[in-house]
Amino acid sequence: MFNNDDPNDSLTSEEDTVSTNVRTLADLVSDMDRALRRAPGPDLLVNDRPLKDIVSHLLGWNLLTIASINQALTGISPLLVSDIDRFNQSAALLLGDYPWDLLLEINLRVASLLCHSYRQAFSLSGLSSVGVVEWLEIDIAHYKEHLVELS
Repeated sequence: MFNNDDPNDSLTSEEDTVSTNVRTLADLVSDMDRALRRAPGPDLLVNDRPLKDIVSHLLGWNLLTIASINQALTGISPLLVSDIDRFNQSAALLLGDYPWDLLLEINLRVASLLCHSYRQAFSLSGLSSVGVVEWLEIDIAHYKEHLVELS
């Protein structure tokens, strides 16, 4: 039986939640990859944006989050984005010219690295010391949002 008075029980519960959330993100990454590979191509418009721009901005956010996790683990304040639209546009400009198959492969590999980075952060630093639990929840919501767009 779960004992709310034992801090080790709540830590185990929190660790279980985080582990479940990392698996959820990994499943969403796989679902996204399948949906992208089924899509007719990079120029498909999704909410008035080419699909390649959506993939590029996901890739950009994943790269930023990996860097931020690494910074947080070393005690450095994470990078902050003050203008989300500008960040998304920059990611699309920087990454959107890659050939579609290569962009999809890079996106999948970086997203897998993101999941690994979350696992590593939680195993190395504990849960509350770096504040990445919230980032993980944001990433799950982000992937769900774009999966809905693709359905």
